[in-house]
Amino acid sequence: MNKLDRFNQSFLDIIYKGVKKVKKHRFAIFFAIYTIGYLFYVFAFHIGWIRAFYDTAALFAFDIRIGYEHIDTWFKSLIYIIALIAGSYTLLSVIAPFFKHKKDDIKKQRVLKSKKIIVIGLSYSTKAYLDSIDDIENESILVLAQDKNDTYLQKYEHSSNVAIENIAFLYQDIDSLNLSEVKHIIISTDSDMDNLEIATKLISTNDKLKIFVQVEDRNLRYLHKENGLLSSQNIRIYSHNEESVRLLFDRYDIDGIYNDVIDSCNPFAIAVVGNTSLSYEIVSQCTILGQLPNENPLTIYCIDKDKQAFQDAIELHFPQIDKVPNLTLEFVELNHSKKAFYNNTIWDRTLSYVVLCLENEQTNLDIASMLLEFTFIEKIVHKQMNTQILMAMPNGYKLGEKIKHNMEFLKYLDTFASTIDISNDKYIVAEDRDKKAIATDFLYSNIDIKVDNYARYEYIYTFKTDNEDEKKEYEKSGYIRINDSNWNKLYYLHKESNRMVADHIKVKLKFLGLVSKKVKNIDTKELFFDNKKLFESKLEDKVKLAKAEHNRWNAFHYIHGYEQIPFVSKTQKSFLKTQHNTLKKHMCLVDFDEFKARADELDALGYNKGEFEGYDIAINDHIPLILAYAGYKIYQNVTVGITGHRSGISDEVYTKLFRYIKDMIEKESISIKTIISPLADGADRVVAKHILEEHNAKLIVPLPFKEYEYQKDFSKDSKKEFEKLIAKADRVYTISDIDKISKDEAYLKAGEYVVNNCDILIAIWDGEDARGVGGTADIVEYAKQCKKPTLYINTENLNIKYINFNGEK
Repeated sequence: MNKLDRFNQSFLDIIYKGVKKVKKHRFAIFFAIYTIGYLFYVFAFHIGWIRAFYDTAALFAFDIRIGYEHIDTWFKSLIYIIALIAGSYTLLSVIAPFFKHKKDDIKKQRVLKSKKIIVIGLSYSTKAYLDSIDDIENESILVLAQDKNDTYLQKYEHSSNVAIENIAFLYQDIDSLNLSEVKHIIISTDSDMDNLEIATKLISTNDKLKIFVQVEDRNLRYLHKENGLLSSQNIRIYSHNEESVRLLFDRYDIDGIYNDVIDSCNPFAIAVVGNTSLSYEIVSQCTILGQLPNENPLTIYCIDKDKQAFQDAIELHFPQIDKVPNLTLEFVELNHSKKAFYNNTIWDRTLSYVVLCLENEQTNLDIASMLLEFTFIEKIVHKQMNTQILMAMPNGYKLGEKIKHNMEFLKYLDTFASTIDISNDKYIVAEDRDKKAIATDFLYSNIDIKVDNYARYEYIYTFKTDNEDEKKEYEKSGYIRINDSNWNKLYYLHKESNRMVADHIKVKLKFLGLVSKKVKNIDTKELFFDNKKLFESKLEDKVKLAKAEHNRWNAFHYIHGYEQIPFVSKTQKSFLKTQHNTLKKHMCLVDFDEFKARADELDALGYNKGEFEGYDIAINDHIPLILAYAGYKIYQNVTVGITGHRSGISDEVYTKLFRYIKDMIEKESISIKTIISPLADGADRVVAKHILEEHNAKLIVPLPFKEYEYQKDFSKDSKKEFEKLIAKADRVYTISDIDKISKDEAYLKAGEYVVNNCDILIAIWDGEDARGVGGTADIVEYAKQCKKPTLYINTENLNIKYINFNGEK
């Protein structure tokens, strides 16, 4: 901005601020001036009330009607001053629109000339985006709104870098937008078709623009990107609903918050309430992400007061959903405004989640409250609640934050689909959002797969590159420098396929007892080697992971309307590839084991044995590299058990232990997910409390016998502490009945439960023999017999040992 512009802007700002204040208090100012003038005419000039009324009004036009010689000069001076003020008021009122227009015009021209962000539309999404920009004064932003006088935009009137125009400006004078000087464009009106029309117009003007356009209708999203109607490589179509569900299952595991399902072949279920576009996204992503390594059957209950309408909508959106492996859809007719909704037997089933997707946020909150207070109350009281209630709150951000910060009381309830979480400048335009998906596509495109041992599904991978050094490095270590050069050339469906591969990695890691976390300032290559070492140490059953990947691939394609066709020869497949993709047909939509069962037939058609399964195996083998490229580190997801003395433990013991645990977490790449502690006095509580606070872990409490009997062993203060801690427990189990066995035997069984269900036992022990049955020494000895990894600190000499039963560390 040049000096003249700066002077003009400052001058106009000062005047406009004055004009603004006059405008804001115009009625009070007018009344005050008129009253003073009127009183002067009546009492100082002694004229009649009616004439005073007209003469005072004339003051506002600088018309001073004074013709009385007997009037004191001092009074005449005052009336001149009043006339000056009244006339100025009139003048300011008349010229105010001009100053506002001039000020806005200078600001708009300055923004148009600068490197700017353009926000088109004034939906909840664009409002959330604007509100999320932390340092808005250091950005140049042009807002094109349906109504430039919208009350929401008043907050930006005094901002020197936010210019506001009507959306019609886009059509009237698109050249003046200076599109060559644009960082990116956000498009979100209240109409998908309008959004797409605007995006199309902008791309036709400049196909290099980086555009983020909101489209909620699934069919429109795929139609426009798959058929080239939006041909720019820099355009990203996003959906609030789709992104909301993606973030939801980034926060929550699809099979539930515990390992009961993924560590077994047990079925699991999810209830989706409400026939809405959001519920369709929930069904879609649950169907794909719900393909677990043990092929656990998944049932999705679709609940609405009109189940037939819900069923028709699902079948319309996903015509091939009945072909998805391991999936059952049940449509249930229940009206949430009726009592029968809350005492239906469906809630007695093993539900991982109840997802409330109705469009009215208050209705979702009311249903959630009733479920917690009426339907699930018994399970909650007895700490046997395994179901998480998730309610859509697009605009209830403050309520969602309040729930998250009161987890002790509302731990079974959470919100999702917050507009602020999706439409903010750190998420929607983030450069690294798709890094895992980019890595996945790169590997699919640049790795040759050759069977080494078909019986054991072992493959040899070769990096397709002209760079011999990179090729040798990959052959030696498995490391590749991934790049995103091909990503923006992909069709929308192809990108989504890679995104779902990336999202499904979380499921596979959980099955292996692992978890990934975003880290900073670690070299990608170093991160890859750390990830690879830990991942390969846990990878015992490649076939189960490969089946899960293939079932996920099948589910994704069925959800997107693909049909299975018979196998054709390799030559025909290559020739018909484009046609089959257009018609949404694929011959690999079969069970994973069918490839091996039909190996001879496929061999006759020109395919190598294991060729098809190789894709599923290969993507899993490269998980460490995918995560490293995206900046994620793999950790062991462990459950920690606690045993220790009730008294006689110094603070020094705990200080040293907690320091060691912190170091071990870093060195051993450990993430503590759960603590198991009976919460007896002493070590049980101190360690549990520390881990709960420091690691946000879940707490499981195995009580030796019934709680009221157990508390008889505690003092008054100890009881209070116990009650506070057990209130934070996620699960509480009563291990024994002391009517049948002794207390000591019950304590022993509780200790054995801790050992049997943990990955690492923390033992705080003086090293002495047990003084009775069920003491710390007995539990340590039992852990030794079970070869349970144990972190042991001696309370007498403070020596620490970590025994992993492959040798001591």
